[in-house]
Amino acid sequence: MNIFAGNISLVWNLIQAPDLDYDIITLSPRNFFIMWGTEEFHSPEALRTDLEASFWPIEVFDISLDSDNGTVEILSEEYPEDGVYECVSFEGPDVNMQDVIERFSDSAELISVRESGVSKAFGNAIVKADFLY
Repeated sequence: MNIFAGNISLVWNLIQAPDLDYDIITLSPRNFFIMWGTEEFHSPEALRTDLEASFWPIEVFDISLDSDNGTVEILSEEYPEDGVYECVSFEGPDVNMQDVIERFSDSAELISVRESGVSKAFGNAIVKADFLY
């Protein structure tokens, strides 16, 4: 199972998110947080192509796809429908996903933690935490 989580920003406003079999949280008319698990996609590019077929063209694609290597963890499937979304990036010489998960283990607002790219300053993974308050 390939788990994915992250956010997208569209080129244009969208009146309503398409009815897909993913958890989609509308953040604004152009911004959406999406998470789910699928066997269909094995690369972020394939996922982006599929999402662009259902949404408008995507301007910013910040979704991490886990191909069974532990780079995405969905921690909560319960979230408010109209909450405030925040994405926090962690970079540092000793940053890793498990430490971020443990640091926020008491937070019900943390919905996912994921690796997203490589830190130019430190050479290890950038860890992003997605919160919904």
